[in-house]
Amino acid sequence: MTPSFCPGIVAILVLALLGAGALLLFNGRATKLVILLAVGILGICVVSFVWGPLWGAPENWDSLKSVATLLAVGVALLLAVFHDDIRNLRHYPNIAVRVEENLTKEWDGKWWIRGEVKNDGDRPAKQCRVKLLRIEGENYATERPNAYLRWEGGIGDFMTLYPDEHWIFDIGTRDQAVPNPPLHIDAYIAHNPVTRDLAPRQLTYTLFLAVYGDNIPSRPSTVTLRIRNAANETDIL
Repeated sequence: MTPSFCPGIVAILVLALLGAGALLLFNGRATKLVILLAVGILGICVVSFVWGPLWGAPENWDSLKSVATLLAVGVALLLAVFHDDIRNLRHYPNIAVRVEENLTKEWDGKWWIRGEVKNDGDRPAKQCRVKLLRIEGENYATERPNAYLRWEGGIGDFMTLYPDEHWIFDIGTRDQAVPNPPLHIDAYIAHNPVTRDLAPRQLTYTLFLAVYGDNIPSRPSTVTLRIRNAANETDIL
């Protein structure tokens, strides 16, 4: 006696895959959804065409062919709807962050401490911002400003970084006209300024940064600064 194959099993498997896929989608993991559903549905199609004639009765085989055809159409629809996610499996933005002394700049009587965000990938990184999450330091109570840093030129906005493109962001300034000037951080939340002054005298501070974007994972970064007395004496460790 040959076992019969019930098309209802196929329906149950499809519903299970769709349910799992929906959970992934609502968690913002659309790429994994594409992989799960496409591989699962294609696998069911293969099982249907192989198992049907070997183990199933003729009427079951006809039903399985209908189900497999419907599932193949579903795969085509998924490929169309999630085309960008599938493409991003091979092509994606890749953000690199660096803060170095050769990025510092003297302008308008101040020394500017700056960093750089670069896209080393082969797709644009959309809606990027740099955020100052936390400040730790010697003789300095830990603070969590959770405020955005400005791009070079005082730009407080989202930026799209195209492949091989880089943007400079400002961490803070030191005024040359002031004796023993602090490092003045001028960040913002919405349109409201969020400022901090980090005292000099050989004190060391660690700044915790993160780069955010619409189509990139958050990229954490840290920079440690030793602020000495003169405006142009800020060591990036």
